[in-house]
Amino acid sequence: MDGIININKPIGITSFKTVSIVRKILNAKKGGHTGTLDPLASGVLPICLGKATRVVQYLLTSNKVYCGRMKLGIRTDTQDAEGAVIEKCEDFSVDESRILEIFLKYTGEIQQVPPMFSAKKIHGEKLYTLARKGIVLERTPKTVRIASLSLLGIEGDEVLFRTETSSGTYVRTLCDSIGQDLGCGAHLKSLVRERVGNMDIKDSVTLERLRELKGEGRQNEVLYSISDALSFYPLAHVDKKTEAELLKGNMISKRGITGIQGSFAARDILRVVGPGERFLALVESLVGMEDYERLGMDVPAMKSKRVFAD
Repeated sequence: MDGIININKPIGITSFKTVSIVRKILNAKKGGHTGTLDPLASGVLPICLGKATRVVQYLLTSNKVYCGRMKLGIRTDTQDAEGAVIEKCEDFSVDESRILEIFLKYTGEIQQVPPMFSAKKIHGEKLYTLARKGIVLERTPKTVRIASLSLLGIEGDEVLFRTETSSGTYVRTLCDSIGQDLGCGAHLKSLVRERVGNMDIKDSVTLERLRELKGEGRQNEVLYSISDALSFYPLAHVDKKTEAELLKGNMISKRGITGIQGSFAARDILRVVGPGERFLALVESLVGMEDYERLGMDVPAMKSKRVFAD
């Protein structure tokens, strides 16, 4: 099978284990996920199968939407409900206006220090492996973007929220930081990933449902094509001659591009289809839209990033 399945990962198993289960159900030789969901979390986990494993890195960069529940008054070493309590605050009070004020502070580009209990690797070792041995390493802060952070409600000492984040954002670290700003500490109690790129939880399939579809021979009904899964990228159409050049890995000029759907900047990724809407490749634009309009017809406009068509 070559394509992507939008799996609704259940709570209690790792993303790696979920991939293993999907591969077993579908008898797929190759498979990979597009961004780890902790065992505590559930929701959208796109799984690439067969040739689609070549697009994992491009799906990894897409924004994600989460719905979470943050518990105030307790900090943990893992920043979520699975960790050991490291700080506790019994006497505190927060109001909606203060929470909204802090939410605004964390909207936009922020700096995050990757947590020790994470799958991030330093010197070839996963941080959580070191953390379980009591080893703490200095980690370099990284820039992430919180596109939106909204308050859904307050229930006692728990805050419900929804956030859209860039790739690489740790929502539990966000909760820990917010808790410290509130002065009472906090940790992530539960998390549901509602969207990855253009894949929404309302269109996801459970492992149980996937087994049923496989038994009925209908598994292809939930299989996204590579092009569909990457539809958040702009789309360029090329003629037959340019298709041949692109399949050789060559740059393509404006002359061979018959149309573009969507806006783009210099160095953005675009999907390319040839005659008959055949999906060919992902390319990188050498110029932004304004410069593209002024570009000479035979000047290279895009360079190949990944060819998919044979």
